[in-house]
Amino acid sequence: MKYTAGTLVGFVVALSGIGLNTVAQAEDSVSFFGVDSIMLAQSTPSSTAVEFYNQGVSQLDAGDYKGAVSNFTSAIEQSPKDSDAYYNRGYAHHVLGNYSEALADYTTAIELNPNFANAFGNRCFIHYVLDNYTGAIADCTQAIELNPNNADFYISRGNAYDDVGNHKAALNDYNEAVLLNVNNPRGYYNRALAYQGLGELEEAIKDYTESLFLNSNFAEAYYNRGISHLQLKDTESAIADLQKAAQLFQDQGMTDSYENTQQTLNRIRDSN
Repeated sequence: MKYTAGTLVGFVVALSGIGLNTVAQAEDSVSFFGVDSIMLAQSTPSSTAVEFYNQGVSQLDAGDYKGAVSNFTSAIEQSPKDSDAYYNRGYAHHVLGNYSEALADYTTAIELNPNFANAFGNRCFIHYVLDNYTGAIADCTQAIELNPNNADFYISRGNAYDDVGNHKAALNDYNEAVLLNVNNPRGYYNRALAYQGLGELEEAIKDYTESLFLNSNFAEAYYNRGISHLQLKDTESAIADLQKAAQLFQDQGMTDSYENTQQTLNRIRDSN
């Protein structure tokens, strides 16, 4: 599982064995996209629908996602062909982890507006979370065709490619993402994972290092750079990175990740 107007933070750890496993990108390297802060004015025929929609926007901004779902539902009842209302209700469901409902709303938004790039991008993320990598790749490809300048679409598609083992295709997408946004640590981090999957460990270390330059608290990057050092037989550097990762996991309240990293460190020490 990989990393994503709102980034859903949900880190998934896949650690086992002696420590040659990478930490997957967190669910939020796919960025998914929320509502713009602009309220509706005349885009729906009903003033009541506009009021419900605007209340939903305010609740999204305030983090009241359940309230937003309720108001966007009321807006849809008044104006059932408003793609933005479906999209934003889907976004609220998305944040709440109601993925089936989010998928249905993004799909309706796309049916109503086939050029809705962000709806394709967000549905790509949902397919990815539900392990439908073929659907994720198809939706992200469509999103890219509609908006080729959005780095997150490339990261999302790269994540799906990477999880099906197509590291070269993933690498190409991460390259595009980095070109479009040189300041996104997740672009470098995900590209490093692709390099690591291809066995290009020195390139992976360079990208992990760049991601850490941009985000010094990036625990997963320390962990995976440590694993790359370990694969290159640089045990001293590996232990230093894994110790830093363990500290950050502990500081960030990621108990399982902290414990697994400590187990990896113990196995390395026991093997030497």
